[in-house]
Amino acid sequence: MSAVPPIVIALKMLEKEMLIKTKPRRGHYVRTFTKREIIDVLELREALEALGAKGAARRITESQMKKLKGFFKDVNVEGDPRALAAYAKEDRGFHEYIMEIAGGEVFSSVCSRHMPS
Repeated sequence: MSAVPPIVIALKMLEKEMLIKTKPRRGHYVRTFTKREIIDVLELREALEALGAKGAARRITESQMKKLKGFFKDVNVEGDPRALAAYAKEDRGFHEYIMEIAGGEVFSSVCSRHMPS
């Protein structure tokens, strides 16, 4: 019995995550999402973040609070449209850190799958 090539495993995972569509004998294609599907994902993200914030509020330590307060300290978007990318990166880190505080690796992993970059 031969081993399944890593590319086949990766494609199956992407298909399972609904990120690609496979068309037999034609190939694999990046899936497009409907407006309703995007709204559903954003609503799921909202629910996960609310649950995460609640859990983080119960578990946060002083050192974690200090780190959380440090986010956005060096980000200034006023008058500089290019600074938006820095803000977005900081925002992503902020939310990921709250999810990390909320429930550790498992919670963070689940949330990151449903949070657009």
